[in-house]
Amino acid sequence: MKSETLAQRYRREADECRQNAEKTTDMVDRKAWLWLANDWTKLAKSAETVPLDRQATMQALWYFATTSTSLA
Repeated sequence: MKSETLAQRYRREADECRQNAEKTTDMVDRKAWLWLANDWTKLAKSAETVPLDRQATMQALWYFATTSTSLA
């Protein structure tokens, strides 16, 4: 089985954010989910244009950014 690329993962994250935006009835939450989806999409586009050796660095930065803070 082929593992997903960073771009694929980021697009999946963007899709999940858009789905959450559709589910919520709170406009502030909807805007936040759509903002996050937009950022994930930008990351996906960037991952498609960045050389593979830099993608490992991006993935490490993403990991540390998402595990060291919480949106709660």
